[in-house]
Amino acid sequence: MEKVITKLMFIKNILGQAQVVKEPPVTFGIAIIVVWELLCRILDIPTYLLPTPSIIVKAAYKYYWLVLSNTAFTLQEVLAGFVVGSIFSIILGILITYYSSFRKVFLPYIVLFNNLPKLALAPLFIVWFGFSFLTNISIVVALGAFPVLINFVAGLEGIKQEELRLMQSYNATKWQVFYHVRLFHSMPFLFAGLKLSMVLSVAGAVVAEFVTGNAGLAYLMLLSSSNLQIPLMFACLLGLGVLGLALYMVVSMIEKSFMPWTKGKVQTTTEATM
Repeated sequence: MEKVITKLMFIKNILGQAQVVKEPPVTFGIAIIVVWELLCRILDIPTYLLPTPSIIVKAAYKYYWLVLSNTAFTLQEVLAGFVVGSIFSIILGILITYYSSFRKVFLPYIVLFNNLPKLALAPLFIVWFGFSFLTNISIVVALGAFPVLINFVAGLEGIKQEELRLMQSYNATKWQVFYHVRLFHSMPFLFAGLKLSMVLSVAGAVVAEFVTGNAGLAYLMLLSSSNLQIPLMFACLLGLGVLGLALYMVVSMIEKSFMPWTKGKVQTTTEATM
């Protein structure tokens, strides 16, 4: 016990010299890890029930190449599905906004499709595409595209009538109204949907890997669980969390570069219902 406390104090002294530890999320995360480590050791919790953070780190280091290769596969799934779903949703959102007949015909079916459990759609995708990478991307798109569509449409249609009348007084074309008014107004809504879609895309990749069983962090979790390699399973779970957080932060950085004048104060339709 004394050795554990000595090691923790040593780590605390090293981290205390780093500026990043002064950030509240980092401080809270370190506190959780320390409490987790101490409780597991004091209560003598078996590793197959709850491994300590140090054991999880050792397992991740031991199988680092296996974890990294499967992380790369999951990252490809997430990015491919996110890009395809986002582009499809943006195009569909423009059609719904500008063509009322398109909206009346297709929007109810889009909502109906979104209400279907995505896990139930996985066998259908397998029948169509087999146990392939395309099946995984299809599941990611099905899970992550809807938030982008709903938020983007809300942004495009949420402009003030005074702005439209002003543009009409200058004889602006539909393209000019879209670019200078609708698109500008919809940017905060669009990026809110993109951030939510990125999180859901990671969840979609997990569902796809559970169903298809080809590769990826979720697939590695299943293998490690069946072999009772619980520390490795926790390492994969941690990897999924870090991957989702990193991708979310990337989208947030892109948002700041596109919209330096905003700080995420807009509450969108999707966020209000979550």
